[in-house]
Amino acid sequence: MQLRGIIALVFAVTVLNACSGGGGGGQPPQPQVTLSGTVAGDAAIPSYSVDILSQVNDLKGGAFAAKGTTGADGRYSATSFLPNPPFFITASPLFQQDQPQYPRLTSIAHRGGNANVTALTSLVVAQLLNRSASAFGDFSAGFDLRTRSESDVRAAQQQVLAYLSNRPNKDDGNATTPVDVSVVADFVSTPLNAVSGDPHFEALRRLHASMMDSETLRGMEEHMLFRNDPPADLRSILDLDFVATCALQVPNTDDGTLPRGTTRVILDRRAITVGSVDLPFQQGDQLRLEANQSFVSTWTLGFATGQIELNVRGGRVDSVLLSTGSGSTRCVPTTDVSVSGKHPSLIALIRLFRQSLTNSSFSCAGPITVSGFVAGPNALAIEASGALRINGAGGPAVHLPSFLLTITGSIAVTGSQVQAFQLTRFHANGRFDAVDVALNAGQITSLMLNRQRDGQANQTQNCG
Repeated sequence: MQLRGIIALVFAVTVLNACSGGGGGGQPPQPQVTLSGTVAGDAAIPSYSVDILSQVNDLKGGAFAAKGTTGADGRYSATSFLPNPPFFITASPLFQQDQPQYPRLTSIAHRGGNANVTALTSLVVAQLLNRSASAFGDFSAGFDLRTRSESDVRAAQQQVLAYLSNRPNKDDGNATTPVDVSVVADFVSTPLNAVSGDPHFEALRRLHASMMDSETLRGMEEHMLFRNDPPADLRSILDLDFVATCALQVPNTDDGTLPRGTTRVILDRRAITVGSVDLPFQQGDQLRLEANQSFVSTWTLGFATGQIELNVRGGRVDSVLLSTGSGSTRCVPTTDVSVSGKHPSLIALIRLFRQSLTNSSFSCAGPITVSGFVAGPNALAIEASGALRINGAGGPAVHLPSFLLTITGSIAVTGSQVQAFQLTRFHANGRFDAVDVALNAGQITSLMLNRQRDGQANQTQNCG
């Protein structure tokens, strides 16, 4: 559900509650809860909006809400009717100028009082959900967290501590360097003052110091959750069968062949079928997958006679767009359609890219514009952390799990069944950096690295 829809429902529920609250007419008084705490990364984060959602039972888009704003010291306070713990807390920028590595932080609380919102609490929320909740617009996390108990939160914190004890080294992603934050007894409720010397704050600074300069909190969450994933098998998405409601898109030149209304949608290794429209796979059909921290992704499959766009949000199928020469129709599932076990993590996609390389070397003819590249042979490595590094230790490197990934490939068909996806291009786009690698039969035919840092000129290296 879009944010404005959620806020409208939140407002409606809150108004209804306020009208019937206060104990009048024999009704018990509604609980008023105050939450306050500190929003911080490696420094206090001012001017962030703090939103607290108290989920309405059995209503996926409905919640009571409280709202606050962080001051110069990162402190916030919010009071409202919040009857249904646990409370899902988000902190995000009021304006466009956010913290590059902490664009949205999350937390969870089961009662009023101190509730910090930091990288550590965000890691706990991600562990509870088994996905990042740091993407803008991911308010479904509040619904997914509604059954998580305080013991679940304590267990998640222990899992975060275990991950940090084996945190990847930012200069060599195949090695580990522990990050000690054990001084913080409870990431959410332990008091936090974002000033030098505060034990809680110093723990946050140690965590920040372990990050690559292109690494974001969402990228850290992605690696924490999926660091053991094997290379992705993109055929796994071809195992869906559900009922949807289809509506023609405008403008349209529909000749009556496009599905509308209640429609069965089937994805398997032979074809994609939407109602009466059957699109069998053929040798050379194209796949384009855009993936972003496991929350939003788009699978685009191109056929000789049409195209399918499968949109995934929050681990569920959001919609299917069918386009043919007759026009297009969008189909929305009538029930939740989970892609658990079928949708690859970013780590799995990065490892698929590494697996697809039959030769990790590539040549640069010059000119050399980015330090660390050389004229002649260069070497690309994908480290266990998901970092892409050029020419070994000290060479240019980017944290791929923090990026939006786009995978392009051709489909190999054997005996009318999809046999494999053969990668032809790997593109990663971050806030400041971008990498583009073209492949032919596993050989790197071209590579582009773009780097941008605040106060510095943009640098681009093209090879091949």
